[in-house]
Amino acid sequence: MTKAAAATPGHGTALNDCHRVMDALGLRRALKEFRPRIVGTIPLEIHTADSDIDVVCEVRDLDGFATLLHGTFGHREDFTLWRRAADAARDEPEAVIARMETSCYPVEVWGQDRPTVRQTAYRHYVVQRRLLRLGGEPLREAVQALKEDGEKTEPAFCRLLGLSGDPYRALLALEDQPDAELSRMVSLLEAA
Repeated sequence: MTKAAAATPGHGTALNDCHRVMDALGLRRALKEFRPRIVGTIPLEIHTADSDIDVVCEVRDLDGFATLLHGTFGHREDFTLWRRAADAARDEPEAVIARMETSCYPVEVWGQDRPTVRQTAYRHYVVQRRLLRLGGEPLREAVQALKEDGEKTEPAFCRLLGLSGDPYRALLALEDQPDAELSRMVSLLEAA
C-alpha cells in the first residue's frame, strides 16, 4: 500500500475489520457477482457504537437478489430482509435490504438496480472520504463529536461546512467540486 493510500480514510484497519466480518459471514463470496462496495462510517473511521457495515450491490433482478440472500442467510436468527420503495425526490431506485448482526458490527446489504459507483451511498462515501482527506484529523474529530451527539453523518458534514438545504443533496453537490474548492471550505471550518 502506498503512503497516500495508507493516509486515506477507508484504507486502514477499519476497512480490514469490515472485510473480516464479511468473510466470516461468507458475504464477499455470496455477493461477488453484484460488485459489492463497502461504504459508510466504519471504513471512514467516523463510526459510533451504533454504526453498521454498509455494503452496496448492483442488482438487476431484485426478486432474485432477495431470494439469494434469503436462501443463503435466512437460516440466521438475526437475519432480516425488506424492500424500500423508490424515492423519486432523491433519485433513489427501489432497494432490497438485508441486515445481520455480528459480534463486531451489524451488516446491512443494499441491492439496487444501479451500478454501485452511481448509488447515492457510494457517492456520499467518496465525497466524505475526500473531505476527510483534505480536512484531516480536525474534521474527523468534529464529525465524530456530532455523530456521538446523535447527528447523522451527512447532516454532520453539512453543518460543519455551513451547507444548507437537504444535507443528502448538498453533499452530492460537492462531488464534482475540485479539491481546491473543498480545501477552501474545510479551511473556513478551521478558521471558525
